[in-house]
Amino acid sequence: MGARATGLAAVGVAFTLACGGAVPGPRVHVGVAWPGAGPAEVEELVLEPLEAAVRGLPDLAEMRSTAREGGVDLSLAMAEGVDPFEAQRAVVDALAGAMLPADAEAPRVALVSAAEPLVLVVEQERAEPVRDALLRIPGVAGVDLAGHAQARPVVLLDPERLGARGLTVSAALAAGVSGRPEDPLVYGEGVDPGDWVVQPGIRLADLATVRVERSPVVRVERGAEPVALVRATLRDRDAGAVLAELGEPAGRLVPGHVVELEGPVGDALLLAGRRFAAALPGAPVVEIDGGTARVWSTEGPVPAGVVDAIALPGVQVHRRTGASAEFVLAGPDGARLEEAEVERIARALAALPGVVDVRPPASTRPELRIEVNRETAARFGVAPSEVALVYRLLAGVEQRGVTFRWAEARDPLDLPVAGPDGTIPLAALASLSTVRAEPVVDHLDGRRVQVLGIDTEPGATVPIEALEIPAGWTIVVR
Repeated sequence: MGARATGLAAVGVAFTLACGGAVPGPRVHVGVAWPGAGPAEVEELVLEPLEAAVRGLPDLAEMRSTAREGGVDLSLAMAEGVDPFEAQRAVVDALAGAMLPADAEAPRVALVSAAEPLVLVVEQERAEPVRDALLRIPGVAGVDLAGHAQARPVVLLDPERLGARGLTVSAALAAGVSGRPEDPLVYGEGVDPGDWVVQPGIRLADLATVRVERSPVVRVERGAEPVALVRATLRDRDAGAVLAELGEPAGRLVPGHVVELEGPVGDALLLAGRRFAAALPGAPVVEIDGGTARVWSTEGPVPAGVVDAIALPGVQVHRRTGASAEFVLAGPDGARLEEAEVERIARALAALPGVVDVRPPASTRPELRIEVNRETAARFGVAPSEVALVYRLLAGVEQRGVTFRWAEARDPLDLPVAGPDGTIPLAALASLSTVRAEPVVDHLDGRRVQVLGIDTEPGATVPIEALEIPAGWTIVVR
């Protein structure tokens, strides 16, 4: 339940926003995937243990963390002057003592470059060769692809075959990582995922229907024709110099020249993206990633008039300028403002001179939640994480690039859970309920907050000292 404002007070400080308030020291990113888990569960069992593990680092200046569907992201800003690689090593050492769920993936720790990424649009068939060429250039720390066709194993598990062999879902998922005869991220021609070993004498094909599909996870197109995006993270290197050394014709996209659309997953969002692209000059690029579409302008910043002129039902439109910041609202004891009050603050921010776009936090939504009876599970000798995993396979679980799900739709309470003495129906170990939950939970320095994203005109200074917020709340502009 959100907190109701009992009074308003001006921010009370002469503070202006130019292009954000980032801590100047090195920044370390920590990511943990826990496939299928909801944001509230992720916050309690993954986010909070991670925060506790790194909180005592002597050079930690700021900790920004987010729990979302299926995982966690932590951004750790270190004090100015700290050696980046020493900071990364200290974070890795601190996380070694964090107790996480058994089916959560190991934390991934990486340095974050302060340089603007180099984003290129290329033909689909050139995406991997361009990536490989970029990785050979000094100063390129990493490269991600979007829109290229990827080989992705899909495993359709049969619960009866699992139960007949007394095997757990966790054992089958482990085969997707450790039981492969080749590199876990490379799928060569002729490789049969059904040959991955679950236990001596038992292959994945004995428990499931296994196939390899080639399709883009993220859809990217230019003029309704499929293309790919290549994103290079740079460290101590200018993007222009890297592009010159690449020596290949490729179109560069500028992160500040983007319109973001948020709406329902599916063809409606793609059509909305195409409609915006048709209103822009040049050859704009449309990128569809889940419930977000990005329309990249290739002819400079997106004109404000284009955004104002196109209204689409059910689709939120945000114009990105590259001058971005976060407006963080923190209440007493982690209290949460009601959505109507957050919307009032967002409207007030949007009305300030120089502000181009304000993105309020996502609204709460209905969520089907599983509650495991831990005492009953212990009596049957079943790990609570195994019970939850059986349920999550209904929607599908991503494990190191492999999609696992049940072979057919069925009542979740009838699903069999493997135990030492046979299978137990999920209904005997857990209950399902519908609750309203936040799709994303944000923390700042271990404290629950609500975050509004802001984009300003480049170079603009925005006065916020007269902005009214509820009494008892504080703000941080980052």
